[in-house]
Amino acid sequence: MRRAARWFRALRSRPRRGRAAVAPSPPPWLTVQGILRHWARVTAPRLLQFWRTHVIRTGLRWWTRNYTPPLPSSAAALLARPPWGWGTAWVDEDGQIQIRDPDQVPGVYPVLVVPPTGLRVWVNGQAATGEVVVQASDLIEVECEATPPVARFAITVDADELTAVLAVEYAEGVIRRLEPGPPHWRLTLAPAVERVSPPEIPVAAVLEALDRQGIRIGRVDAPTLASWLAAKQSGRWVVAQGIPPDGGEVDRYERVELPPVIRRIGERAWEAPQYVEAGTIVATLHPGRAARPGMTVRGATLQPPPPPAPPLQLGSGLAPMQHGAHLVATTAGRVVWTHGYAAVVPEEVQVEPVEAPLLAVPGDAVLGAVRRQTVVVAGDLTVLEAVEDAEVVVGGRLHVFGGVRRSRIWQGLRAASYEELLTLAEALRQRLQALEDALGQVLRHAGQTPLPRERIVSWLLDTKFPQVADCAKALRPRLRQPPYRSDAWARLWGEPLSQALQALLRPAETERPPGRLETVMRHLEAAHQQWTAGPPPGLMAGGGTRILKATAASTVQSGDDLVLGDAERSDVEAAQAVQIHGALVGGTVHAGRAIAVHTVGSDEQAVPALLEIQDPHGSCALHHGYPPARVRIGLQSWSIDEEHWHWRWDAEHGGPGWSPAERDA
Repeated sequence: MRRAARWFRALRSRPRRGRAAVAPSPPPWLTVQGILRHWARVTAPRLLQFWRTHVIRTGLRWWTRNYTPPLPSSAAALLARPPWGWGTAWVDEDGQIQIRDPDQVPGVYPVLVVPPTGLRVWVNGQAATGEVVVQASDLIEVECEATPPVARFAITVDADELTAVLAVEYAEGVIRRLEPGPPHWRLTLAPAVERVSPPEIPVAAVLEALDRQGIRIGRVDAPTLASWLAAKQSGRWVVAQGIPPDGGEVDRYERVELPPVIRRIGERAWEAPQYVEAGTIVATLHPGRAARPGMTVRGATLQPPPPPAPPLQLGSGLAPMQHGAHLVATTAGRVVWTHGYAAVVPEEVQVEPVEAPLLAVPGDAVLGAVRRQTVVVAGDLTVLEAVEDAEVVVGGRLHVFGGVRRSRIWQGLRAASYEELLTLAEALRQRLQALEDALGQVLRHAGQTPLPRERIVSWLLDTKFPQVADCAKALRPRLRQPPYRSDAWARLWGEPLSQALQALLRPAETERPPGRLETVMRHLEAAHQQWTAGPPPGLMAGGGTRILKATAASTVQSGDDLVLGDAERSDVEAAQAVQIHGALVGGTVHAGRAIAVHTVGSDEQAVPALLEIQDPHGSCALHHGYPPARVRIGLQSWSIDEEHWHWRWDAEHGGPGWSPAERDA
């Protein structure tokens, strides 16, 4: 490179004008001969080395990986054409195996390859499997497996003999045989397989089988049967169908939608759901269907099942009209339609005050005012005025237009059972029957005695049967204790019985009404029967309690919801929710799931109040609260120590709180 640089500098520095310019001679490697010599000595060997090292090696590698031509091996050539003199085996035209021993030594005897399935081979009586070396003197027996075609049917009848089913099974047959082939020193026995179609089942054979089993009712026709069999497919088909018996339907009544009724007595008006007047059509008849016998596929008669029970049991207050086409109310009252039972609950209206200490109504009642008495109503009760110094037990809905003062009210509560009352009634019955027997004996032996019959009964009770007084003393307190004191059905029949027993056990010097023993027995039989049967469905359906005005110094318990106007120093309890539209001043409020009160406490006097909810996920809402008061939800409790507006406690807030919508409301 340095020599070339010097040559170029000398070439540029030569004179151009004046004297002759003499160009310096170039170096030898820049001449044509020098370039060719350099190519032959240096460049060409390097290119050849690169071609050998990279191009040819890479091409051979690709050729080997992508295309490898099959090369004949000695084993393949040996299998295709055995060498001369080796033994061979072949299958002749008759399907027999022929063997030829090798002609020279060294040589190879033929080998039979027996497959595991399709055929069985015996060599000299021994079963052969896999590879077996054979010779010409061996006795070789071959048996090819064959499966015959299947075409069969069966007819089955169910247990009720209402359905006959044809079960058809088709299956192809298989024939295997050895095909003749060229001799080979290693003979693989691979039988050829031929499939045989099954024959068609004749229709006449199926019809003959049906006749033989006596199946003649509801059979399919011959063309349909032939189309099933011609398809040659396995399956099941119903070839005969009997006539099932029909039990029919009984007549049933469809309820008529009754319009809402607004009851009015004087200045009072209230909504009475399902209230009807006498003569109102309550339901219409839907005609039933007569029963029909059936028939089996063999022609036997099947009797229909017994008719079902009437879907509706009619209670009192309903009667069919127009030969049963209409179901009409025979008395005014509330319609009860539940659990297959329909009745009209009669309503007793007593607007004027009732002076009796006990008023027991087995249905609904509308009373003017309740003062200083015990009222037991099995159904709904509507009080037009106030309830004062009274005890009220209601099984259904309670509506009081006035207020409640110094009273105890139970609504919609039921006892689990009446077993204890029934035990007392049974013991009392046995003693009273023994008393009647003793009274009869005394009267027969006394003859014409001037002693009155009632005096004899009193004498027997005092001297011979003091257990009757014990039963009477046990019955009255039991009716006034939980759970029977809040059960209208228990009090409805127990209170008259208790009063009759008190009259029977009245002291001898007092005036006794005649027939006391008969009255006690009549009340006892009625109580025992009603406590055993229980209340009719829908009679004690609850419905909640609604008292429009103030409740003061009273106890109110409801099995449903409870709505009050005001509550002052009262104990209020409801199984579901309690809502007080006015003020709650003192006392306690217990609810199952929710309490809503407009005002708790008073700005005039500080009276503590307690609001308790059993459900831990319940809620309590107050519009205005004065201290002192306490709110308890489940196991959590909060105190109201100062005046607040719009308070709310529930599981979401975890304490006092309210939403803007509730606050604005």
